[in-house]
Amino acid sequence: PSFFVAPLRLTPVSFTDLARHFEYTEVKISPDGKYLAAVSVVKDQHVLALLRLSDEQGRILHPRQGDDVLDFWWASPGRVVYTVGTHVGGIDRPLSTGELFAVSADGGDAEMLYGYRKGGMTTGTLIKHAVSARGTAEFIASIPGDPRHALVSISSWDAAGSQRYLSQAERIDLQNGNLEPIISAPGRGMSFVADHQGRIRFAYGEDDAGDIKVYLHPVDGEGWQEMPNVEPSRSTPLAFNRTDSLVYFTCSPKDGGFGICTWNPHT
Repeated sequence: PSFFVAPLRLTPVSFTDLARHFEYTEVKISPDGKYLAAVSVVKDQHVLALLRLSDEQGRILHPRQGDDVLDFWWASPGRVVYTVGTHVGGIDRPLSTGELFAVSADGGDAEMLYGYRKGGMTTGTLIKHAVSARGTAEFIASIPGDPRHALVSISSWDAAGSQRYLSQAERIDLQNGNLEPIISAPGRGMSFVADHQGRIRFAYGEDDAGDIKVYLHPVDGEGWQEMPNVEPSRSTPLAFNRTDSLVYFTCSPKDGGFGICTWNPHT
């Protein structure tokens, strides 16, 4: 089937107007501190608001009619990556389309990076040129020192079949959506965690019995290593600290409840 993709609509807006009328669900400042990005609600649609702090001028990015912005990340100081969802039936929260979009901090160069409604052609090279793809893209992390690329997880709908998806971590070009594969997950239904050097270090998810499995990918090693003594229901990696010397995990304290613990991946 063919799809018609309506262009994204950008509307100039002042800081006063941004602050006066709109409801915000999330606000994030750019890594260089020059811009704000936020999800706001305008006429019952969740849109992406971009604000330059130096002169308090902004832009409102409207997804296609019927879609809402679901989440967004600063992939670099000048580029925002975001996902959208569409309303289906009587479900209150829109369902993710699996597509990944990007826009510059000033509202320019808006582009669909990945998704089933993207057009284009591919070649037989290692780097996959952006084309229409039946799958789900999820943002993993930015890559320090590389504002042109970011890390994403790609899960093919066709490869999943009747089973859960099998994800692959890839490096994505933030301008045109070209993909370069890095590593596949060690099991189905897994997510990735990267360190602050742009390296994929963990994969985690539930096995067929519903127990949590966590795998470590050593910096100087090859392949995935399953971590022993992981709590079956709660212990999952969240993120590295600033120096990559410790990893934050969800855990259960001895006195019960829920907590955040640290683990040294170098020991």
